[in-house]
Amino acid sequence: MNNPFKDMDCYEILQVNHDSDLQEIKANYRKLALQYHPDRNPGIEDYNEIFSQINAAYNILSNDDKRKWHEKDYLRNQYSVQIEDVLQHLQTIEKIPFESTSAFVERLRQDEKIAGSTDDLPTLGDTTWLWTYAKPIYQKWLRFSTKKSFEWEALYNEEEESDAATRRLMKRQNQRQIQYCIQRYNELVRDLIGKACDLDPRRKNVVKLSDGERYNSLQEASRKQSERDRRQYQETFKNQSIASWTIIDQEETSSDDESLSKEIVNSNPIMCMVCNKNFRSQNQLENHENSKKHKKNLRKMNQEIKKHAKEAQKNAESNKQPEDAPSESPYSNKVSSSDFYTRSFEEIEKTFTFVEISDNEFYTASEDGFLNEDDKLDQD
Repeated sequence: MNNPFKDMDCYEILQVNHDSDLQEIKANYRKLALQYHPDRNPGIEDYNEIFSQINAAYNILSNDDKRKWHEKDYLRNQYSVQIEDVLQHLQTIEKIPFESTSAFVERLRQDEKIAGSTDDLPTLGDTTWLWTYAKPIYQKWLRFSTKKSFEWEALYNEEEESDAATRRLMKRQNQRQIQYCIQRYNELVRDLIGKACDLDPRRKNVVKLSDGERYNSLQEASRKQSERDRRQYQETFKNQSIASWTIIDQEETSSDDESLSKEIVNSNPIMCMVCNKNFRSQNQLENHENSKKHKKNLRKMNQEIKKHAKEAQKNAESNKQPEDAPSESPYSNKVSSSDFYTRSFEEIEKTFTFVEISDNEFYTASEDGFLNEDDKLDQD
């Protein structure tokens, strides 16, 4: 009997996929072991070789570390771009057309999808795109971080070493190598994107607007936005039901009534004049008047009133005029303020009488602007 598993991979021998879990691998192994076990097929020498291959495949795929080492080539080959590919493209990017760079970035994008990335990395597009749309694409790519594991870059097969200390050392070296490759790959991709952004021909097609053109453009955009808002408002207003407006009117009426009642209450506040405080009700005012603070302020106010009254009485007595003091000013003028502004100077002058008097005498004008009889006799 010919060996059906000759030159086959472990996954092909156990008839499982690369993403199969341990349970599926065990189930297929048991089925094949029963089918090709030498004890069940005595006298057939090829079954010993077949069964050995099945056991070897199971030992590799059932151990995570062995499985990773076995899958190195498979993991590497499922991606189209490696570190050396990015480095080579970066060195020649200035000599190749933009379309080649865009196609290479698309390969990077597809690799990240295979690696299980959930980031929706965009394409670079073509030269017909406006720079306004291309610029955000570069901004997103410049934050690139790969989802590739780079486990195929491990240097040592840890399971082949029997010494535990040496195995731990191999594991640390493998982790450092993998981490270095991830970091190196991210840096090269970002450098490539930055260089592609600098060389992008769409940057040169940007039309530089003058201040006036920019202002007009903003004005036009603002006008269009206002028009859209107006149409949206009209559509919303049109779809409003009569019932909704009725509810709104009732709410507004109720609100107006409440505001009016508050204004009425606020226009007649309940106030303590002694303490200069407002209260919401008469009961609050009465409780306040019985407080110690109010009574203290009341006594203080009464003392101040008595003090001011005594001072006023004292000032009145000191300013009392003697009995022979004139009751009127020696310059009393009977011209009213309204006549002063409406009558001419000559008319106002006639209302005064100028006489020769001693230093102790005063000159006065009569009620009608003429000298009385006694003054006339004295003048004669």
